Amino acid sequence: MIIRFFCDKDNHELIFVKGQYNYMYGCPKYYKSYRKYKERPCLNNISYLEKQLVSKKINETYLNNELTIGSNLSIDSRIYTVMAIFEEEIFVSVKKEGIYYEDEQIISNQNVV
Repeated sequence: MIIRFFCDKDNHELIFVKGQYNYMYGCPKYYKSYRKYKERPCLNNISYLEKQLVSKKINETYLNNELTIGSNLSIDSRIYTVMAIFEEEIFVSVKKEGIYYEDEQIISNQNVV
């Protein structure tokens, strides 16, 4: 089963990138090339290891026939919600707590590079 992760804010699939300290999956809208002029960067991301852990838990739940659309899983500061279940794929949205979406802008206490 393939599990694909999407940003909760803009529904873009998270991409594999090298972060400051390790590898992670982040929203493409973190990078200027994916944003509109003056659009703030999206800070939604998950670590490589957390993605593996979440994928394992979701897959186990699926194999036990307990996974439904709308199922939630909360780990650390992120909420994972099952958006869709297909024959070979599961789509999961990622919402990072501490990032607030107001008027299509992101407000966070994190520094942006």
